[in-house]
Amino acid sequence: MTIALTIDGRKVSVPEGTTIWEAARQAGIEIPVLCHDPRLRPVGVCRMCVVDVGERVLAASCARAAADGMTIQTRSEKVERCRKTLTELLLSDYPAESAREQTTGDDLLLALAREHGVRHAYLRYPQGNGRTRDASSPVIAVDHSACILCDRCIRACDEIQHNDVIGRTGKGYTARIAFDLDSPMGKSTCVACGECASVCPTGALTHKPLTAPIRPRGELKSVDSVCPYCGVGCAVTLHVDPGKNAVVLVDGRPNPGNQGRLCVKGRYGFDYAKHPQRLAVPLIRRAEFYPKGPLSGDVKGDGRGRKPGGVVDYAEVLPAFSEASWDEALDLVASRLKAIKETHGAGALAGFGSAKCSNEEAYVFQKLVRAVFGTNNVDHCTRLCHASSVAALLETIGSGAVTNIFGDVKNAEVALIAGSSTTDNHPVAATFIKDAAQHGTTLIVVDQRETGIARHAQHFLRINPGTDVALYNAWMHVLIEESLINQQYIQAHTEGFEVLCETVRRYPPERAAAICGVPAEKIREAARVFGSAKAAIIFWGMGISQHTHGTDNARCLISLALLTGNIGRPGTGLHPLRGQNNVQGASDAGLIPMMYPDYQGVEDSKIRKRFEKAWGVPLDPKRGLTVVEIMTGALEKRIRGMYMMGENPFLSDPNINKVRKALAALDFLCVQDIFLTETAEFADVILPATSCFEKTGTYTNTDRRVQIGKKALEPPGQARLDWEVVSEIARRMGYPMKYRNVEEIFSEFTALAPSYQGLTYANLQPDGKLWPCPDPERSDGVQLLFGDGFPTPSGRGKFVPCEYRPAAEVPDPEYPFVLNTGRLLEHWHTGVMTRRSRPLATIRPEAFCEMNPDDLAAAGIQVGAYVTVSSRRGSITLRAHASRRIAPGTIFIPFHFREAAANALTNDALDPFGKIPEFKYCAVRVEKASA
Repeated sequence: MTIALTIDGRKVSVPEGTTIWEAARQAGIEIPVLCHDPRLRPVGVCRMCVVDVGERVLAASCARAAADGMTIQTRSEKVERCRKTLTELLLSDYPAESAREQTTGDDLLLALAREHGVRHAYLRYPQGNGRTRDASSPVIAVDHSACILCDRCIRACDEIQHNDVIGRTGKGYTARIAFDLDSPMGKSTCVACGECASVCPTGALTHKPLTAPIRPRGELKSVDSVCPYCGVGCAVTLHVDPGKNAVVLVDGRPNPGNQGRLCVKGRYGFDYAKHPQRLAVPLIRRAEFYPKGPLSGDVKGDGRGRKPGGVVDYAEVLPAFSEASWDEALDLVASRLKAIKETHGAGALAGFGSAKCSNEEAYVFQKLVRAVFGTNNVDHCTRLCHASSVAALLETIGSGAVTNIFGDVKNAEVALIAGSSTTDNHPVAATFIKDAAQHGTTLIVVDQRETGIARHAQHFLRINPGTDVALYNAWMHVLIEESLINQQYIQAHTEGFEVLCETVRRYPPERAAAICGVPAEKIREAARVFGSAKAAIIFWGMGISQHTHGTDNARCLISLALLTGNIGRPGTGLHPLRGQNNVQGASDAGLIPMMYPDYQGVEDSKIRKRFEKAWGVPLDPKRGLTVVEIMTGALEKRIRGMYMMGENPFLSDPNINKVRKALAALDFLCVQDIFLTETAEFADVILPATSCFEKTGTYTNTDRRVQIGKKALEPPGQARLDWEVVSEIARRMGYPMKYRNVEEIFSEFTALAPSYQGLTYANLQPDGKLWPCPDPERSDGVQLLFGDGFPTPSGRGKFVPCEYRPAAEVPDPEYPFVLNTGRLLEHWHTGVMTRRSRPLATIRPEAFCEMNPDDLAAAGIQVGAYVTVSSRRGSITLRAHASRRIAPGTIFIPFHFREAAANALTNDALDPFGKIPEFKYCAVRVEKASA
């Protein structure tokens, strides 16, 4: 219903329930506010937005609903007098200098003071302020003397980020905001997302400078781009000081994905681009530094002294290399790779691309390997992430992408989060899940560790590591037994139901309980909740995929969705939360050994002929080797030459002692990166690359949203654009690969990738598009996939029954604990970028081993003491942390830290379908560290 009202003499029509403030805003009439923000629940505490509605008292327009026939004055003498008095009262208790005014220049209280002619020196009221400042956070400055108690920060923390850290303490004049139970901000449970500082209207909460002094946004160059970290792919605006060639401030953009929200990495983890260790000139290994091996002494097991921590030691490594011109370096790379191909065949070459690079860079890299090297031996970190999920999705529903966006969790009655520490790995997506839970969505969380998202769940099932198949088979047993399945959907859209029934019949909850450690009744309860939902969505992470039975885990989750008809409708779907910022796009672009761009099989002769025609050369008809298989091949001398662009397998791959030997065994290795990585220590040639801030390209996030990241900075020294370097190597190896710009590469890619057809740089602006997008000029793209069938030969989704299988390596008396590895909120992957970001490294400076307190007590180990964790493959030493979040008999270690490299311990046994290694399960022992 629409109502009509008059605001400042102007007729306005708005939907019933609209506030006066919002009605005025829609009409282009500005009403000043201090406590209100359109994204927050209105509370009307500052009273600055009061208007005259003809009643005895003025009304707070942010909280008062407009009424039909209402006549409103927003600037009457009475209203302006009230606002001036409020401004004087607030300013009397305000510091003479505001941190916000001195940095971003947008202090709303001081702006109101200027508007009303109010100055500190001429105030009518007593002045004074004895409140303190808090500098404990590395990213946010707290000045309680500048706080006007508008509660914006509290509501932003509670309602947008759902972290519930900020509240109030004290009474009367002593009242102020507080973090947890009045801890310093930097010592509290604050996750440093910066949402509070971004909504604060005064100098109470402000961003600290990280690269250069913060100035008003109007004095800086603003560039719309994309966050370079996780698969959420948050849209950001980079505020750049051109004179210092530095990003000084980052804001979230209000696009359909992140809706302006950011996490600590996206908002504050940008300073790595200005780190003094950036590679700026090509490097060639000196002749006297052969045979190759690790040159920096802080990786355990390299035969050198061990240092206490940190990234690669440049002082130790750089003497092994000489600076070279680009011509020298590129000629050497091309000639050595060409010589290996001529001597040992195309199959002796391989390439690792990167999910940190753009779609265009991924496309030209895989084209180089296939069309120039002559092999399909090309892969990237998707093999270590969701390869098993993609294998299961392609097998069962014919597509490896998500079927719905993460934001649609708001329409789900039930959301299942399986094997995902969402609050750490995909923190902005987690805010939407937490928001849905607060508004009525029932969360079921299944994990071996009580993750942050589990605290928001109505049902948390802590399973024994590696027992997912048994649990979900039991769920399906209950759903079928109690007729909680969608029989109509099964008959119309699936195949293989009878075979599935035969398998899950053997998994009653009692049997599953004995395997997975969850009581049978709790299994039944969770299954009933899921099966009774009118709309249920499934999210999963690497706790599902990174197992030798990861494909089976994903098959079970897909079967759950098919069994209940939870695909293709609002609030339903399958969503494996993609890890890296462009792991979806890199896979779409063909950076995988068995697929050309858009998941077109290399073994299909018709498809292969299409790409041979497009690229003008014959192509290898056999699928290539995966990441771990390539490392094994190098160790066995089947792989002799490699080109790595933005990948760091020395820390990211399992069993890194084996990786070390494999890298050392290569006849030739070229590494192209922005920093000297652990892998680059083994290189013959190192090429300086560009960060995401220094180039333009497209990136595809976990939602399938294709977005443009724009160049904001100039590259350091002689660093070049990655796609230009790849093209130049191709040319020097005898294959012309000429492009004028990234748009030309994108056009070639989309012409060969049906899912991307129609997308252009012009229609991707400003917010990107979801693929597929049949009408990109008028549509945002297709959000819900497969509502009327699947892209399989039969058009149906396929049930693939799975039997429970134990992990490849189980605990025994010698190695009695189960190791689980993963990421931390503040770091990313191998830490190449985040450990060179000052705020992120300050918040999380070192590795740790998280253990149950009972296990620590039984071993006589003090909390905070150093322990040595050993597996059959290696040992590391690090501090012990105690937590009830983790079950007895299990430990958790983040894998970002080279000085305590978790992947020195992990098992390189592979899932037979996805070829993903078992990062999430191996047997270890824990001992007190020797002196």
